[in-house]
Formats: sequence, structure tokens, C-alpha cells
Amino acid sequence: MKKNHTDFVNLVEKIRFISEKTILSELYSLFSQTHESVSILTAFCTDDVFRLLCKSISKKPKKTLLARFRPSDVISGACDLAVIKRAIDEDFNVFINQQFHGKIYRGDHKVVIGSSNMTSNGLGLRNNNSNVEQNCLLDLDELLSSRIENILNISTPIDLKLLNLMKDRINEINLLKEDPQLIFNDLWNIKSIDETISSKTETIEYENRSLTAFSQCLWSQPNFRKTKMDNLYSHDMELLGCPTDFDINSNLDYIAYALERSTQIIWLKNLILNSKTYPREGARFGLVKEKLKALMQPNNKMERDFYSFLVNNLFSWIKHCEPSDECTLKILRPNHTEIAVFK
Repeated sequence: MKKNHTDFVNLVEKIRFISEKTILSELYSLFSQTHESVSILTAFCTDDVFRLLCKSISKKPKKTLLARFRPSDVISGACDLAVIKRAIDEDFNVFINQQFHGKIYRGDHKVVIGSSNMTSNGLGLRNNNSNVEQNCLLDLDELLSSRIENILNISTPIDLKLLNLMKDRINEINLLKEDPQLIFNDLWNIKSIDETISSKTETIEYENRSLTAFSQCLWSQPNFRKTKMDNLYSHDMELLGCPTDFDINSNLDYIAYALERSTQIIWLKNLILNSKTYPREGARFGLVKEKLKALMQPNNKMERDFYSFLVNNLFSWIKHCEPSDECTLKILRPNHTEIAVFK
């Protein structure tokens, strides 16, 4: 009990709480000291506030913006489509996630997480009329970084073409004077935004879900929860959108469904479909390892056995989920190697 208390005290000492009165200055400080990567993930965002924050961000960092951008958000003024155009002009990678409701502001080594949207109310710009907000400034560790990347990986990129389609729909709503209450739960009915589970023949839909980071890979095997491996298993549960203590055996269909949506599985499906031997043969273990190494090697000098470790984990998860109808892949072992194929 004493150790748990000490751990809790140490954790609290690492957290700095930020209210709506100081959040803007904190973000200015965070972004002005960032040189590698800036990420803003928020449910709501307005152009005036975004323009203000951009002044604290230099040209050097890789910049990412994600917001909800539902039609009802735009109609109500909670989100500005002008933010998208400005963000693209400022060299941001822009994403839409119509289910997202978090508020995350990430710098190189610190991250602010809390309740403040990127709006005047959220960042205390309306003085006494602003929302009462609470945020925390935390050290950016591997787990937090992985979680942020996972959110981006399940979101959809926006370009100018898609922005124009969104503008046309908003103009249509305004022209027809549609009741905002009737569209409150509407989502964009645009194919490139509506993400669905792919059939065996659909690969183009997933070209923008390329495998680019180790954080997108499975780090353990199903049910592998030994003391030294707990963090790896926790990463996989986070990747699949499940709590660490989730029973993957009694909830096999859910795990298989989550696995099917993961970037690594989508990448593997594309690899199978685009191979010269499809549909006669799938993707052999060695081929998957070499392709994975080719993707990661330019930026990561890892031992060869490490890639075998990653592919072995991937194949183990597929084998675990094979009995479920939600799983579209299976693993064969005709000789001394394993092959991933469609069922």
C-alpha cells in the first residue's frame, strides 16, 4: 500500500493542471518550443483561434490537425471549414474523425490533455463568458504517443477536393433551410470519409492507411501477459481499442472485428492482393518480413530478428481470430513456412 501511495504521489507531481485562464499562454509556450512535431486533436475548432495558435508554430515541425467537422458542427458554428483551408496552406496534415471528442495538444516532449476545444470558449478568450475548463500538462511518453498515432490512423485525411465537397453539402443545407435538429446526428455521406470494412477485392480504399511506424504494429501475442511483457500487451489492447483486462477469448468476434480495422492487417491485405501470386497464393512469412523491413528500415536500424518478431505476432493474432466470421484471413502452414491467405 505504501508503494502504491508513493507511485501515486510521484504521478501527481508530474502533472500540472491548467485552467481556461492560462491555457492559451501554455499552448503558445508549448508550440513555440516545438521543433519536430505539433499535433492538435480537438472536437471543435474555429478559424480565429486556429489563426492565433499558428503564430506560435514555426515552419519547421511536422504539423497535424484533427477535428470532428460534422455537418451539424459546421452549421452550429462549433467548427469552421475555413480552418481546413488555412491548415492546408500552413502545411498541416488535416484529418477528420466524426466520432472524436477529445482535446489533445502535443509538442515534442510535452502534451496537454483536457477539456479545452480549439475555440474562443475553450481557450478562455471570452474572459468571464468563457467555459470553465480543466487541462493537464504531461510528459509525452511512448504510450501517449502511441495512443495519439492510433487515433490518427483510424481517421481520414482531408484534401482540397474533399473540402469542396463538404462546402457544397453545407451550402445545400443552408439553401434548403434544413432544420439543424434534423441533421444533428448526420455524418458526411462521402465515400472517402465513411470508413467501412473492406471486402476482399477493395484495396484502393486503404492506400492512405499505410504502415509507417512501429506503433502501428502488434507487439505481443494473444493472451501473452507475463510480467515483463505487460507493457507490450497493453500496447496491443490500446491499438485494438480495448482495455488491458479485456477478455479476448469470450469476445472473439469483437477482437476479430477490431483486428480487421487495424492498419497492420489492412497493409497485409493489400500486400496479398497486390502480390504476383494472388489469388493462387497468399503472403509468405518471409515476404511479409522483408516488406515490413523495407518500410521501416530507412528510419529504423533494427535487428533482422526484430522483424520476425513483429510478423510472428501478427500471424499469431490472425490464428487466434480465425474461428470468427469477422476475420477474413487465415494462416496456412503447407511446409516449413506460414502463409497468410484470405479465407
